[in-house]
Amino acid sequence: MGREELARALLYKPERIVDYMENKRIMPLQVAISVADTIGCQVRDLYELIEAGSGPT
Repeated sequence: MGREELARALLYKPERIVDYMENKRIMPLQVAISVADTIGCQVRDLYELIEAGSGPT
């Protein structure tokens, strides 16, 4: 599913979807749940999890 299709399915502007994808805007949990349900994945799959202590030194 492309950005345009996802935006249409969620009734959002495509620009908002791009903002979430590029970390320009924080995606609320409710939106993340809607996105995951729409594309058929788990909410955790939408995020890149960084382990504690693995940041820059």
